[in-house]
Amino acid sequence: MRDRQSFIESVYPSLRQGRLALEARGSSQVTEHDGYIAGDEWADYWKGRDERTLSASQLEKYAECPMRYFFQYVLRIRVKDQVTFDRTSWLKPNERGSLLHEVYRRYMTEVSASKVMPITHDHARLLRIAEETILLYAERIPAPSPHVFERERQAMLRDVDVFYRMELQAKTAPRFFEQELIVDGQPLHLELGEDMAITLRGIVDRIDQVAPHQYRIIDYKTGSPRSYKENGVFAGGTQLQHALYAMGTELWMRQTGVDSDAKVLEASYVFPSERGHGQVIARPQTERNRVTAVIRGILLSMEQGLFIPASNPAVCRYCDYAAVCGEHAEMMAHKRKDEANSELLHTLLEVENIE
Repeated sequence: MRDRQSFIESVYPSLRQGRLALEARGSSQVTEHDGYIAGDEWADYWKGRDERTLSASQLEKYAECPMRYFFQYVLRIRVKDQVTFDRTSWLKPNERGSLLHEVYRRYMTEVSASKVMPITHDHARLLRIAEETILLYAERIPAPSPHVFERERQAMLRDVDVFYRMELQAKTAPRFFEQELIVDGQPLHLELGEDMAITLRGIVDRIDQVAPHQYRIIDYKTGSPRSYKENGVFAGGTQLQHALYAMGTELWMRQTGVDSDAKVLEASYVFPSERGHGQVIARPQTERNRVTAVIRGILLSMEQGLFIPASNPAVCRYCDYAAVCGEHAEMMAHKRKDEANSELLHTLLEVENIE
């Protein structure tokens, strides 16, 4: 049988490559078949790039699953669009989130235009904006039936009511909405200390002023707050947006002359929806050194060529690349614990263990 296998593999070399890949994945050593790009070629490529423009979501995605990051941002493999008709639902979660973001932005822009504090809120105006926005979406994305449209419309109006009740209790002064962090049309050059910097791009949902030269930034979330723990500030590098946007907002304000003494004291994940129960997860910005260490660890792991599967196989259930990986994340579990890989994986595992 061994001779037959050798003969077949000599005729079909790809079968031999596949067998070796499976054997390598089953071994104790982390190899190229697990997403490790060894050698100087990758390090030279990584260091030699002119720009290292990153978004907070890209860094978070690497921390959640380095292999998915590699497929999406290094190889730039795009998942083929599939148009499916679902007669039981209208908007996809991202479309629904965009709609609610638009409603909140339009309403807050209008009621805060006079800059008179406290803001005089107007429920009827908010409902009018919500209805207009829902109808605009319905023109672009037809609902499968009047019944489905009305069901989702009513659900979004309940979300809007949650937002309204939250704003009635707000004490801060809104200043900017959906603010893009650019200066003269260019992304921000964010210094992170010790000769480390990244070119950051992003859009802040909202910037509120809490006192002279002191600010709070807000990121609206229309999903569930389940993964945002009160004491899990960085969540293994998967929640960096609050810290990066806080530093970016300060830099943007100073470089544009909006406020040369600006200081962001807090960044909040706000859940103004029925599903989110109006919950607010506040992140005081007092741990700049820690976020720098997290980002440094992520960048160092990228430079090492480490693009292994996620540490938590649960994230694979909703991954666009699950068909490529199969059960790779589960197969990698023993390699993460093997002493033979401790030196190679040390930095990445440190990042994953940071709360």
